[in-house]
Amino acid sequence: MEPEASASADPSLPAGVHPPVGPRGHGPLVHVGYHKAASTWLQESVFCASDGAFAPIADIAASIDLLVRPHALEWSAEPVRTRLDGARAGAGAGARIPVLSNEEFSGNPHAGGFGSVEIAHRLAEVLPDARILVVVRRQPDAIVSTYKQFIRRGGTLSPRQYFDPDISHFRFRRFRPGHWEYDRLVSLYQRLFGEARVRVLPFELLRSDHDAFLGEIARFCGIPSLRASARRGENPSMSALAAAVQRRLNRIFLRDDVNPTAPFRCWRLEGWMQSVDRTLLRRLAGPAERALSARVAQLCEGRFEESNARLAVIAGLDLSRFGYALPPSGRVPPTDTSRS
Repeated sequence: MEPEASASADPSLPAGVHPPVGPRGHGPLVHVGYHKAASTWLQESVFCASDGAFAPIADIAASIDLLVRPHALEWSAEPVRTRLDGARAGAGAGARIPVLSNEEFSGNPHAGGFGSVEIAHRLAEVLPDARILVVVRRQPDAIVSTYKQFIRRGGTLSPRQYFDPDISHFRFRRFRPGHWEYDRLVSLYQRLFGEARVRVLPFELLRSDHDAFLGEIARFCGIPSLRASARRGENPSMSALAAAVQRRLNRIFLRDDVNPTAPFRCWRLEGWMQSVDRTLLRRLAGPAERALSARVAQLCEGRFEESNARLAVIAGLDLSRFGYALPPSGRVPPTDTSRS
């Protein structure tokens, strides 16, 4: 049995507050997101590195088919467990840590995160000994980036239409601010897997200290060190002006799952827009960027302070260092599951 990992010395943690230490015993690492919080970089440069410490037990498409896509009345744990156990056995033969990573496990933000609770319970059924990694991001930044990704994928809704859906329309899931109240999903994973088996890291730590971020994952997994096959480079979102242009073009040229009615499916549109954005639109995007940021700041005002305070306690993190909104009094409110 492996030794218990020591508590983190991460300077982002306040004195006397520590994250859960790495659990004893072997178990797979399951990275559940969130979206727009370095998931692609983790998957490509850390978890899938050919000479790295991890061995994926299912790729993105397979993990969706196994754990996300099935209806609750049609999903069965046993065949999924059998398949993942077989993949884990192969990974263990090479002394690498089995890993399963998919940001969809935290729920799709364009659909309000619905499904995240069901997926958490499914993971607990098929991988009960897993270690759970959650990467969070400041809500205003995550929401702006998510909206731009919605447009990149084919969305046609304006910021007003996207952020203010008609609550009387319930047949199709839409944006919900409550999706970014991270403490609720983290608390659920802690109840399902145990506090010591859930680790929360802020995306902002990766931006400020790449090595410290990887060091936290290594300690959580009980390994001496961890490296990535490539340092995380800046992968800028499209500008707000490019988003405004593309969402109009999407109505005709980019049929996708978020826009199934467009008459054409021109995948070259994304590459073309990236080129135009890089060479022209980004230089002119200041007013549009400020307007979008102001719209999201208004949405977030007074919304996430209490959730962030609870997260800071249950995850052992000093979120104030990274600019997360917190109550001015510093008090920690009781858990609230009533807000959506």
